[in-house]
Amino acid sequence: MKYTSNQLEWLQIILRERLSVHLSLQILNNKCAVITLPSSVKKIEIMLDSLTFLKADASLLIGSWFPESEGWLASPLGPDLPAPGLLKGQN
Repeated sequence: MKYTSNQLEWLQIILRERLSVHLSLQILNNKCAVITLPSSVKKIEIMLDSLTFLKADASLLIGSWFPESEGWLASPLGPDLPAPGLLKGQN
């Protein structure tokens, strides 16, 4: 999936408005989106798999994220961060 510079700039503006003005969004080899902050060595990588990303069913394997297992602080929302639209315990 190929993204234009205008599409990336638009998405980066939205992310900056909602999360941090220092956030940076980059695409690596049209295979991975990377979100970084200049003050951190940590990053968020999102695979750009259009067949999975555009899929609209409950079989996606991204139902919950356990921040502590990746070295992040515990979530104030509970032991895991459920994906939007999922009921607690549904994965």
